[in-house]
Amino acid sequence: ETMTDYARVFDGAADDIGHAKHALVDRRGGACVLGAVGLVTGAVSRKNEHGHYWYERTSSLEWSRSVKILASHHDAAKTEYDLVVWNNNPDTSGDDVIDLLRRAAKAEREATQ
Repeated sequence: ETMTDYARVFDGAADDIGHAKHALVDRRGGACVLGAVGLVTGAVSRKNEHGHYWYERTSSLEWSRSVKILASHHDAAKTEYDLVVWNNNPDTSGDDVIDLLRRAAKAEREATQ
């Protein structure tokens, strides 16, 4: 089994966030924190037909592991549900989500050096 490069996953998610709330991927193509990780790992696919976006969620061990690792880098969130609640909080900005993803990527990069 090859090791997942979680730093790459989190950096890729930060690059693709387009912050959404209450949806993995919203109608304009933005993604929530879990949706962005899912897009990078291939567990979520973004489809566009006539300007409408939707997603397909498939089972992905890599996605599940990535979300658990991401939660471990959050100050308060410990589970996937906690990350969803945090992402959907009106006070959580897209920049907050990107910051979490970048901090997680940096920590994972340093842990594997």
